[in-house]
Amino acid sequence: MSTLGYYLFRQMRPKVNTYPTASQATGVARTLSKSARSTVVVYKTADNRFVTAALRDAVNGLVVGIYQNGYVLPGSQPPVQRAC
Repeated sequence: MSTLGYYLFRQMRPKVNTYPTASQATGVARTLSKSARSTVVVYKTADNRFVTAALRDAVNGLVVGIYQNGYVLPGSQPPVQRAC
């Protein structure tokens, strides 16, 4: 891969970002996965923050959803627990 090709590849790759709420993280994930044509993972960390990361990045928490082309992939979200 040429230097220019590597530079462009690095620029297109979504960077890891941390957000205080799940809705902020999922909104960013939807936008990144749609605009960059990549797959973005949203996970919750031990300190209750939400992180967006590329699919190839290490996940250090509970996966909340996986987004591709602006949509959540079926089966990628944990089941919702309802109060009785």
